[in-house]
Amino acid sequence: MLRSDKAASPTLSRAPVCIDDLLLHPGSDARRHLTALQHKTFFSAGERLFPLRESRRGVFILIKGRAQLISEAGTHFRRFVRFAKAHEILGLSESIENLPYLVNVETITPCVFEYIRRDDFLRYLVNEPDVCYRLLKVLGLSVHRKTTDFRRIAGI
Repeated sequence: MLRSDKAASPTLSRAPVCIDDLLLHPGSDARRHLTALQHKTFFSAGERLFPLRESRRGVFILIKGRAQLISEAGTHFRRFVRFAKAHEILGLSESIENLPYLVNVETITPCVFEYIRRDDFLRYLVNEPDVCYRLLKVLGLSVHRKTTDFRRIAGI
């Protein structure tokens, strides 16, 4: 069963982080270093990237196709969260925090992703402080927006 509670899901869902938010200059060394870590992966329509509660393997960047983020509770309950955006980094928070994936990504059409292993991505952030700083700013803004949304919903 797929539920879409528009009042609940999009408001508190994770704000997407796109690779272009972190890599501002197309010809930069930071972009070349990241490209060297990427592995192109292909998924058919209807496939899932993250088995429920699986430990984090790494991050995926949506290059081509359409995918949706869904929240699952067991095998009988699924809730649509939102559509993935082009060049969005999926599995980012879970990879950084070393936590199991809490939402899944399901392909709607055949998709192409660039996959980066967790250890490689974390090492990349250590070696590219400017990118790490921009990521910190983007994630901080996301926390601020979620807090503001929560306070609005709670009437605080």
